[in-house]
Amino acid sequence: MPTPWAHVARASLALSLAGAVPPDARALQIVEAIEGHSVLAKISARELTRITVDRARVRAVTGLEGQLLLEKDDQTGAVFVRPTDTTRPVNVFVTADSGRTYALVLQPVDMPADTIVLRDRTQRPGGEPTALERSGAHEKLVKTLVVALATGELPPDLELRETAREIALWREAHFLHERSLLGRRVVGERYRLTNLGPAPMRIAEAEFFKPGVLGVAVERFDLAPSESTAVYIVREREATE
Repeated sequence: MPTPWAHVARASLALSLAGAVPPDARALQIVEAIEGHSVLAKISARELTRITVDRARVRAVTGLEGQLLLEKDDQTGAVFVRPTDTTRPVNVFVTADSGRTYALVLQPVDMPADTIVLRDRTQRPGGEPTALERSGAHEKLVKTLVVALATGELPPDLELRETAREIALWREAHFLHERSLLGRRVVGERYRLTNLGPAPMRIAEAEFFKPGVLGVAVERFDLAPSESTAVYIVREREATE
């Protein structure tokens, strides 16, 4: 089970697809890191920030000097931090189980909980990122994937996979995986959830979060019997995909 910190740190991407994507929906920061160079990343001044290493686990975080509250999630290999002093940046070293160490300058900012993903510039499994991924606008990346899945207007450089695969979810629910949009590093997925039970169904976005999930959007949270809704999930792409 994830630690309480892990639960709190998961930020839901609550999107109303009938209108505009809300400006406060958060995604993740993908930070291109390399040993021997410091890189800047933003952390929430008042909430938790999750730090993880792409295709590796965080083994240690050093150089805190009492400037960060830190909790490690042994299940996922991530850490959750919150600054004790929000007036100045915090310099830390993050060591992965690969043996590589990355220097980070963490700048406290007034923003919601977020995730920092460290990606080593010298290691590019899965090929080069798409143009959208290279843009650095990671909030826009997540929102764009969700909107593209909803409207069918596909961004360039992404691979579309049409599916019709039923996923086991709840006893009184039919959960169908309809399509996927694959980048080099992230995947957007659209599902159709139908209430098969005799009673109304209340859907919570938190039920779809698990390690690697970056955002969840549900069109309708309340379903009468036989009604259905679209569910959108954006997650990190796995090495086997």
